[in-house]
Amino acid sequence: DFIQNIETCTNSQQQRQIIRRANVGLPSHWNLQTENVARFSLDENSNEYQTILSLFDKTMTNKYTAILLIERIQNKQWYTQYNSYKSFSLKKDAEKKLFHGCRQESVDLIINSFFNRSFAGVNGTVYGHGAYFSANASYSHSYAKPSTQNGE
Repeated sequence: DFIQNIETCTNSQQQRQIIRRANVGLPSHWNLQTENVARFSLDENSNEYQTILSLFDKTMTNKYTAILLIERIQNKQWYTQYNSYKSFSLKKDAEKKLFHGCRQESVDLIINSFFNRSFAGVNGTVYGHGAYFSANASYSHSYAKPSTQNGE
């Protein structure tokens, strides 16, 4: 309803105010980027890096040698879509930080296709085709294989 600026979800009938903005409100800590999708290495001293490292260490029961790097994937379109869908979430605390393990060779494909299910099945399809995530880093790590290019 553009007269009253209200959007209604056809499935749940939940309503929300339509807010039109030129700026979609990207996170202030994001790096400037010229393309829609970009990868940025996090500074080891940043709060973001330390928060992720802490969660990883807390849920990584397997011994590991070193963290090589932690990257932030910035995708303006997905971020905007995610925030739109999130506003319809019935549970306000539904967000979780999850891990996904994969071969190094799959990383760019995943980033550029946003976990496209047509690529699923390399590590199994116990619950059907899809992208699998875990709150436990050690479980996801079991699916991460060393790179065949440089052993990382």
